[in-house]
Amino acid sequence: MSSFDQNLPPTLQKVQQWFGSIITRPIDFNNQMNPISPSGMPMEIEACQFIVPGPILKPDQRIQIYNQQYWWRLLNTLHELFPLVVRLFGYQSFNQTFGFPYLVQYPPAHWALHTIGNRLPAYISQNYQSDDSQLVYEAALLDCAFTHAFLAQHLPTDLQALAQGELANVLALPLKLQPHFFLFEFHYDLLNFRSALLSETPEFWIENDFPELKTLPTYCAVYRNKFNIVTTEILAEDEFRFLKLFEAGISIDEACEWLDEQTGPIFTESHEALQHWFHKWFAQEWLSKAD
Repeated sequence: MSSFDQNLPPTLQKVQQWFGSIITRPIDFNNQMNPISPSGMPMEIEACQFIVPGPILKPDQRIQIYNQQYWWRLLNTLHELFPLVVRLFGYQSFNQTFGFPYLVQYPPAHWALHTIGNRLPAYISQNYQSDDSQLVYEAALLDCAFTHAFLAQHLPTDLQALAQGELANVLALPLKLQPHFFLFEFHYDLLNFRSALLSETPEFWIENDFPELKTLPTYCAVYRNKFNIVTTEILAEDEFRFLKLFEAGISIDEACEWLDEQTGPIFTESHEALQHWFHKWFAQEWLSKAD
């Protein structure tokens, strides 16, 4: 492999390649290693070529421990990153439906394990075909937002510089949402549904009915507040639509021009709310200067 140190002895390269090929193969439903190696030889025989027996365990039993630990660590990380999705399926079904196939396609490639779930929402969108596919996809997006809101950087809002600047320059300054600020539009009350599910363990929901998922258009934000606590806020639709303009970076002048062009009934009182919105957004540091 090109990633190996060219000065590495060939025998050590061979051992490392074999070890990696074995531990990254999915374990079965009973957490057991595949008894046949990728070469087609029984693991009980092939493992003896690379691993010496221990005082208690045979070579294939020793490599099985590494195989199990590899998968248990990664699956447990996904469970922590996607608590809502896990509760929708339960541990075993989540592992079989998403965990194993997803991690085979996207094995960890970064030292920070929290990054292994970054592609799971897209994977669900592309590969999960069921009546509840939209719900599961949005549940994964929401779980991801809670993780990223906790970890993403906070950019300085620099309110003092904005206040001291010429008003015309301030209004023309491109602004964007903080990297830890995420906006969502759902057709149901997914935030309260998530809170209700997370109040119990995944095992609980295997034996009990889910709480009601109310059909209710919901506009909300997930973000990290000034106390470094990930929190949520329900937004009115007009505030949501206006705030969403800043996802791509836009000036206050440009946003107001967009608002002037809107004729829908939800924007009837938006002009009167602008001052309150901007006061709240800057006070809570939802916006920062765009690059």
